Amino acid sequence: MIKSSDETENKIKAAAREIFLEKGKDGARMRAIAERAGVNKALVHYYFRSKEKLYLAVLKDILKEVIARLVNIPEDIPFREFLEQFISSHIDFLNQHKKLLNFILWELREKKDAMQDFVEDVVGNFESVPREVFLKRIHNAIQNKEIKPINPLHFMLNLVSLDIFPFVASPIITSIFELSEDELATILNERKQEIFRLVWNDINNE
Repeated sequence: MIKSSDETENKIKAAAREIFLEKGKDGARMRAIAERAGVNKALVHYYFRSKEKLYLAVLKDILKEVIARLVNIPEDIPFREFLEQFISSHIDFLNQHKKLLNFILWELREKKDAMQDFVEDVVGNFESVPREVFLKRIHNAIQNKEIKPINPLHFMLNLVSLDIFPFVASPIITSIFELSEDELATILNERKQEIFRLVWNDINNE
């Protein structure tokens, strides 16, 4: 059976994503990506022309996945439920893509200006801008007296920091507390409720 062009393209991007996360962009080779995808190297070049274009296509898919997790949370739910869903979804994504976080942080650090333009381009394809979605929810929650008056920027920074730090610092955490991989996985999963409890107790208006 002849595979559709979309199926082949997605297969190449899936293989490239694995290779980029394992080797980094500089260490990745088009031949290795082709072998992982089960296609010939010429076909990879046919679809993506260069490693740079393939890399950007993979990165764009990753960012779209991250953004979609925020903007797809229902708008008509109480802020408490929105917060729980956001934290749970964010932690699940980070847990499933541990290598991805360091990968993105490296790119942001090394190519700040280029990455900023790239992210803005990706965000521009969404009907709702993630930052504006979050800010709107926070302002509405304050107006509806669901939460105390807070600085939205500090709130967002605190929330994202609490979610991300254990994944960035996982090698240090496992060493200091002598945790096995299974024990670390359990703790990271427990972070969902722990982060929600800390954040909600701080902003709850009751």
